[in-house]
Amino acid sequence: MGWFNMILACAIFYAFLLELDAQACGINEEPANCFPCDRNCNNVTRICPRLCTLNRTFCHCKQGFVRGPNNACILQSQCNQTCGLNEKEVICQPCDGTCNNTNPICNTPICFGNQTFCACKQGYVRDATRNCIPTSQCNRTCDTVKCSQGKVCKLIRPFCPVLVKPCLPFPTCVPENNTTVKPCNILCIDGDKCINGRCVPVLGPGQIIP
Repeated sequence: MGWFNMILACAIFYAFLLELDAQACGINEEPANCFPCDRNCNNVTRICPRLCTLNRTFCHCKQGFVRGPNNACILQSQCNQTCGLNEKEVICQPCDGTCNNTNPICNTPICFGNQTFCACKQGYVRDATRNCIPTSQCNRTCDTVKCSQGKVCKLIRPFCPVLVKPCLPFPTCVPENNTTVKPCNILCIDGDKCINGRCVPVLGPGQIIP
């Protein structure tokens, strides 16, 4: 009976140590006595020799999780998640500033162990279309533009190639009787210029084929 109680006490003590180790590990991690050989987004079939020790524990990704780019344990399905231009991947719900409120007061961040989010990089805020833009571009208005006689300022959104998004509206002086300038619906080739909705060949400096 004495041996049984001793074994039981050792088992309880070992479970207590495992619980302490579990608290020391990160989200989606668990302790183990073997050196870690976690699979990662670049190698989801990684195989390593099993090296274990009795006097030390290590943190491993739980089953079904792999090491992500930021060394956090994430679901394998999240490996291909990419954020947009001027965004970065974070593990907590973002609290991005906007053009109307560049420095919002955020509550305690809400984080999920198996979910990532896209937040604006430092120095960027969300515009009205939810794109991340430099804070300095928030003041793109016609208030600071002076047009010549017979022209008025309008915010024009150009055609936006996929690789250079977001394309932001910019102040443009247009004829007073033409308040809507058409953007080009295709990407003009080198040597052409977008003029009122169509690509026009340019002969030289200031010379445009009508």
